[in-house]
Amino acid sequence: MKKKIILSLISFASLATGVAQDIHFSQFNFAPINLNPAQAGVQSDFRTVANYRNQWSSIGNGYKTMGVAADLNMFKKPERAAYLGMGLSIYNDKGGDGQMSTFMTHLSVSGIVPMEKSVFSAGLQFGYNQKSITSDNLQWESQFNGFKYDAALPNYEYFTNPSFNFFDMGGGVNWYYSKSEAYMTANDELKANVGLSFSHFNGARQSFKDITNEKLYSKIVFHGNFSIGLKNTSMCLVPSYIVYFQGPNKQINVGNLFRYIITEASHYTHLKKACAVSIGGFYRMGDAFIAQAMFEYDRYAFGVAYDMNTSKLKTASKSFGGFEINFRFHTFRAVGAKSRI
Repeated sequence: MKKKIILSLISFASLATGVAQDIHFSQFNFAPINLNPAQAGVQSDFRTVANYRNQWSSIGNGYKTMGVAADLNMFKKPERAAYLGMGLSIYNDKGGDGQMSTFMTHLSVSGIVPMEKSVFSAGLQFGYNQKSITSDNLQWESQFNGFKYDAALPNYEYFTNPSFNFFDMGGGVNWYYSKSEAYMTANDELKANVGLSFSHFNGARQSFKDITNEKLYSKIVFHGNFSIGLKNTSMCLVPSYIVYFQGPNKQINVGNLFRYIITEASHYTHLKKACAVSIGGFYRMGDAFIAQAMFEYDRYAFGVAYDMNTSKLKTASKSFGGFEINFRFHTFRAVGAKSRI
């Protein structure tokens, strides 16, 4: 019973006010245009991803986040100095005894400028979102009679606006670098992808109770991932980081994957497909240790992760955080920079 009350209070506090953090994934590199619209169309000619995350199910009715996204580039030709990227993402986040839901649809547009060994891009994102709550199953501290929860006691809570829609805007810049023209299986190169994005320009109103000064805080994201080949070996180091700032909330993830290249792709006959497996870990500061693994074959990638909770919530969660799976498919033509990530 205590766990249900805790989860209900967490749910209400995180979505009934404007201090809530956005959705997030432990394998953040599997959600590129969710992080930064400037990544649309940069690293692949066409890319699609699918994401699923189940968090806090050990407490009760936890949070489930799922979605799909796709992006591609347009008007990309060798004689052109720049081209465009487009992306579309759809995500839904639902959880808690109140089944609080956030449904998000975003369109991303980027301008991409290739240089000798790098690519610079800038993008904008436009979204139309919906939030809703069902309060019938929520339990409140005021309904604790001193011995147990009593549903007959009044909760003194009301929701005048249990569902609302809002328009959203964001933008960002991104820089991708590769010192050589190589495919995923290269083990003697340095690749870097770093970016900065800014979300929720317009500070959309966020309240189920018609509180006019409760607005969605703007968010700043710094992100980066790298591939460092260990020359004359089949190993690569793949460190990544992400930093979020959103109102009073801050989140920092840092970690590394060790990638082992099983087979090299045959670039001329195309009979052999590139294959690699990665394993490693990340730390979300003040919150969780994250174990990750990824399998890549040709144009496909499949990743799994599990969060082991280390925050104060571990008393209720018993350190069981969240399970996550992600999938990616992409294509790449031999035009311009030829690197795959």
